[in-house]
Amino acid sequence: MDYALIENGQVVNLISLHPDNAADFPSAVPLNGVPVQIGDTLENGVFYRNGEPVLTVLEEMYGQMAELDEALLEVQYQQLIGGLEE
Repeated sequence: MDYALIENGQVVNLISLHPDNAADFPSAVPLNGVPVQIGDTLENGVFYRNGEPVLTVLEEMYGQMAELDEALLEVQYQQLIGGLEE
């Protein structure tokens, strides 16, 4: 499992550990699929890069799907309004 080593709220290194050995590294935080880089920060259990949360690939995909759903609804709404005006 991959972990970030945190010092003063900042990622200073990335390591792979067996979860049973994580206690040997008290500053190690599991990444759980978050593509963290050295220099990212950790606040309240959330990793940030340049002030923005670092998302997993799945979280990014869900966000994109939500944006597409919203755009599709807008197109359908505009088509409905256009049909009513004729």
